[in-house]
Amino acid sequence: MIDFIQRLNVCFTDEEKEACLPVVVRMTELSQLARREGLLALETAVQEEKSVFLKTAVGLLIDGTDPKKTEEWLQLLVLADNRSGSPLLSRLLMAKGVLDIQAGENPRIIEAYLTAMLGEKYVDQREKAWEKEIEERKTVENFLNKVQSQATGSEFAAYVLGLADGAIQTIIREVPEMTLAKSLKLGCDYMTFRRIFDNLSKNRQLQFISAFESLGETSMADVENSRTEILEIIKNLEKEGLIWCQHLTRK
Repeated sequence: MIDFIQRLNVCFTDEEKEACLPVVVRMTELSQLARREGLLALETAVQEEKSVFLKTAVGLLIDGTDPKKTEEWLQLLVLADNRSGSPLLSRLLMAKGVLDIQAGENPRIIEAYLTAMLGEKYVDQREKAWEKEIEERKTVENFLNKVQSQATGSEFAAYVLGLADGAIQTIIREVPEMTLAKSLKLGCDYMTFRRIFDNLSKNRQLQFISAFESLGETSMADVENSRTEILEIIKNLEKEGLIWCQHLTRK
């Protein structure tokens, strides 16, 4: 595939490369899905895709087409409509991504390779993003390890564990950061803590950690007040029919 790209002898502007960044993200997602659930999972994943090229490429992959034939077929499709600019680059990225998925490459390697096709600027951006991601993961991991060592039981769990993940996500959108942090500060079992924490977005997890660690000494009265506030939110959302909770206890 690289020889084919070199033979095309084309250059792309920064604007055209920027327009193709979502393609790199999408191909990385598909490679992760294939690694996690197998190639057949890709069939459902691309059903709503607008790109006929990507659907065709994934179809060849799922059908078990010989890798060499897949590469030849994709090269023909790249050339077929005489495209240029970002439409051409996006097809090249898709083709390379699919061929690498077929070869069983690690999703990280696929992401790095496709990013390299865009140039040094984007490689540097990706490396910085990886470094940030690693640091954030360490922050979350260290925080959860510390919480687990201090966790205890709680009646609050009866309400939280009776909720589906979607309901928890609906509730915590309504809860201020400090209220949520206080509610989990003392007397909270680890399972309940993780159910709530795991339903926060990645960015909000980091915000929550900051709020939680800034609390310092917190009285049980403050914790109970925060939990009462959250339970009122749960009851109001139930009344509005936005969530359903299988309560184990209710006073």
